[in-house]
Amino acid sequence: MPTAPHPNTLVPQIAPESQENQLDAAASRLRYVPVLAVGGSDPSAGAGVQADMKTLSALGCYATTAITAITAQNSMGVRSVVPVAPQLLDAQIACVVEDQRPRAVKVGMLATAEQVEVVARWAERLAPVPFVADPVMVSTSGRRLMEADALEAYKRLLWPCVALLTPNVHEAALLAGVAVEWGGCPTGFEAFASEVAMRLLGGEMNAKGKETNAQGGEANVNCQEPNAHGGEANANSKQPNAHGSEANANSQEPNALGSEANAQGSDTRQRNASPHWLLIKGGHAGGEQSRDLLFGLQGGQLTMTEFVAPRLVSRNTHGTGCTLSSAIAARLALADSVPQAVARAKEYLTAAMRHGARIEAGKGHGPMNHLFAPAPLRVEET
Repeated sequence: MPTAPHPNTLVPQIAPESQENQLDAAASRLRYVPVLAVGGSDPSAGAGVQADMKTLSALGCYATTAITAITAQNSMGVRSVVPVAPQLLDAQIACVVEDQRPRAVKVGMLATAEQVEVVARWAERLAPVPFVADPVMVSTSGRRLMEADALEAYKRLLWPCVALLTPNVHEAALLAGVAVEWGGCPTGFEAFASEVAMRLLGGEMNAKGKETNAQGGEANVNCQEPNAHGGEANANSKQPNAHGSEANANSQEPNALGSEANAQGSDTRQRNASPHWLLIKGGHAGGEQSRDLLFGLQGGQLTMTEFVAPRLVSRNTHGTGCTLSSAIAARLALADSVPQAVARAKEYLTAAMRHGARIEAGKGHGPMNHLFAPAPLRVEET
């Protein structure tokens, strides 16, 4: 004889078939905003795809991932790196793309030339989906994370495919083949960054093209030694609106690059490279102010937008580069232009650093507080 359910037992209510069909039909018109994060795994979750997932989720996007390397690391440093076979990396990306085509892709650590080739091919196939590339070459503790032939492949194959590249000063110097020589003077940093931009983007520097996003005050022009605890601080001191702007709710892919992509020419890499942006992060540049410089190319002339803010002092700077680039990818997926995406991503980064600055999480450079004010996952009609 069947027994009656316990008073505290939740008995599922089975909907009539017609109602189930109605629910299925309604659900089929709703979608998350997927963003693919390609990079290494960090078991301490301060950097790598773990940081990417927290950042993308906090900004309302649905995070998918493809792992390029298994690492053994924590807040004190990287101990071991084992790259994933390129065939497995390709299979991971294929599985994600066929199921949930990403609105944007963030690319982090690529350890080998073969991995770079895989990601470059996918950038061609997915164009004009914007790729944001953070060229992770050396860890904070000084361990090299990219092989020499991978660097050459990065410059030759991947750089032409991406919408935005986000190197720090040392990575920018390696990519452009220039020396880091200005003694910590912020005015020298601008000259260095402009030289890198001219080499990587082409064109000439147009002084009239400079803009400043300076909520944090004017840039410091005195030459000072860098603050070793500074990390990559942001360009905005106010709290971010974690929900950001309204997303494009129509069924077409948003043009998140800020202008029409050039569909002319036989080289897919060139089509995906128009327009093309370079963000040189000034976290290692020294001075009382933190300055990041965004370069674009318009009509053969370089334009520069400057993001200025007081430098934050915190030991919890593990994963700042991963967080910034994945936040930019999230904002591009939500249909921001590149300059808008950079500004809002830097607002988020600064707030996450501030909320995590006084937390002891690990014995070294700990993580920031990615989830200080998470947004709900964005749902759109299709």
